[in-house]
Amino acid sequence: MLKEWKIEADQDVGVWWMPNEGPVSWEFKEFAMSMELELKATEEGYIRPIVHDAILDFGYSYFYHEDEWLAFLGYTFIEFGIVCMENSVFYWGDFMWSRMLGPMISWGTNDFYYTTPYLPSPFPGQSAQAQFGFDWRQTKDPFVGPDFVELFLVGDFKWVGNSKGCINDRTPLNTDMATSTLAISDTAASCMVE
Repeated sequence: MLKEWKIEADQDVGVWWMPNEGPVSWEFKEFAMSMELELKATEEGYIRPIVHDAILDFGYSYFYHEDEWLAFLGYTFIEFGIVCMENSVFYWGDFMWSRMLGPMISWGTNDFYYTTPYLPSPFPGQSAQAQFGFDWRQTKDPFVGPDFVELFLVGDFKWVGNSKGCINDRTPLNTDMATSTLAISDTAASCMVE
């Protein structure tokens, strides 16, 4: 929930039938959004959320303008848009968000591929450096618990044209951990050090 958010700007309206210049603000109070979803891995290893229920509530929102006529028009237009969005999410939110969130996640994670800056050799006397890439696409559906998420990664390291792919087998983890943990199975660890 977003308790309070206020956007302020200076507006200059240059149309002949309603010229105006002055400050405007748009205020949100108690804006809330929630959804029930599950995470699935595609055949290519990308995470795609499947939304089952979505709720959008703009709470108490208002558009302020020093001109009362523009304030009324702005508020009416914005309130109409808010009602349209809230009803759209209520009736079609699962359909819309299931198709929109997947590409957003892929874009935000660089298609699940991370490239490091050039890293120097950790061994003294070595002047070599290389850039590494890490492929963290999923091998199977992520497991979401009450207070944790388990991800199963491809784990492909690439450097200077070389590649080391290690398949992540599903190993049961201790889910009573209080901190974030990176767990690597025996087979994946031995594969990476080869």
